[in-house]
Amino acid sequence: TESLNERIEKEDGKIPEKYRDFRKTAVGFACKKDGNKLIGLEETDTCLYCYLPAKNAQWGLRFLMNTDMIPTGPRDDIEVGQDMDINREITKIAGEQFVKWLKDLLIEGYDPASVFDLIPFLTEKSRASAGLTRYKDFIEKFEEGFYSELKNTPIIPSTTGGILEYKKVEDVLYDTT
Repeated sequence: TESLNERIEKEDGKIPEKYRDFRKTAVGFACKKDGNKLIGLEETDTCLYCYLPAKNAQWGLRFLMNTDMIPTGPRDDIEVGQDMDINREITKIAGEQFVKWLKDLLIEGYDPASVFDLIPFLTEKSRASAGLTRYKDFIEKFEEGFYSELKNTPIIPSTTGGILEYKKVEDVLYDTT
């Protein structure tokens, strides 16, 4: 917060006044649905939102993500400079919140396979082939938040004695042999 306030006071124009004393952030996700099945969007149809679409900020996700990230002046992208740690921190929080959103969708009764299909598979090779290298450190922050939260959140549906419960990934063995 202090560094944001200092940047606002310098009036470099990149950080709007509304970020003064910034302490809370919001992250939202959306995708299509058909009954109890979720339908991931085509990667080319998605972009990040900072309340308005930042159309150039495409990360290869199959869902829409709305955050408080600081957009560029024309609002068609997010600020990606090394001095934009706030956007990286919000990205990490988004990864954490994504796990919680998936768990909420499971609890609401959506088809588990369709819920888990929303999880992005962004290897280094797929990022490069999709032209996502510009956002490499952001995607890594999203993944960092995702995997960190995944360790703590029981998200895998398991039925024991007819009772549905959720288990942590580390507590589940999935054998397809």
